[in-house]
Amino acid sequence: MGRDNIRLATGFGAYDEHDDHVTVRSTDGSSEDADVLVGADGAYSAVRAQLLPGFPAQEHAGHQVWRAVIPATGFTVSENRLILGHNRCRGGYVRTYDGHVYWLLNQFDSPPLTGTRKQQALERVVHLQEDGQDSLLADLIAATPEEQILQNQIMLVPPLPHWASARVVLAGDAAHAMSPHITAGATLGIEDAALLGRLLAPTADVPAALAGYQATQIPRYAHVAQLSAAVEHAPTPQEFARHYAAFSHWMISRQPQRSEEQPEKHVARA
Repeated sequence: MGRDNIRLATGFGAYDEHDDHVTVRSTDGSSEDADVLVGADGAYSAVRAQLLPGFPAQEHAGHQVWRAVIPATGFTVSENRLILGHNRCRGGYVRTYDGHVYWLLNQFDSPPLTGTRKQQALERVVHLQEDGQDSLLADLIAATPEEQILQNQIMLVPPLPHWASARVVLAGDAAHAMSPHITAGATLGIEDAALLGRLLAPTADVPAALAGYQATQIPRYAHVAQLSAAVEHAPTPQEFARHYAAFSHWMISRQPQRSEEQPEKHVARA
């Protein structure tokens, strides 16, 4: 593959699947033949729309999130923190490797939004402060320029009847976008990529490899969804912590398997 084969500002248009290859057509009018197409194009996946018509991303009703990454200059962020508050609000902050800090705030069952993004976040951060304590999250929000604050309605991908055909497969949020309160979306997507790499590398039988991937991951994500729901619906901070720890333990209890070096296949990614 290599950097020379990465094309930016080019969208996925459609694909044509054949017995021995898949032809991917891009929005710039170009096309590419490949052994397999991996649709890793997020919750609003265009690959999923063609592979599985009728399964668009759905609103997680009332679930809103605010977030930003800003320089940590002027702040003492000595730890990463997740805070559970009142009125179905949760949030926190995480230090990044380059001297910045990522903050987030979300609310389940949010009332209709009014005001600017910063005003919306500041109105809700008070639900994460007990007796005026722990004002760092509020300070981070207040210091963030309005244009740097992202505000999103959380979207979910409903359970899918399948993730693959003979030569087209979904990975990451395209296959299983869920509520981000378990903070494992990126990790789960990397799991998908690792398994696909392991299954595709040693065999020329692409349909069998994709069938094996699907047979492993669909039941796994059904269990992830159960663990995630337990975290989301935890009635108390103590129950939240217990269910979150159970999910984290389950995630790290399996050691990733390493595959031997194998010849590369030609893979199109969308």
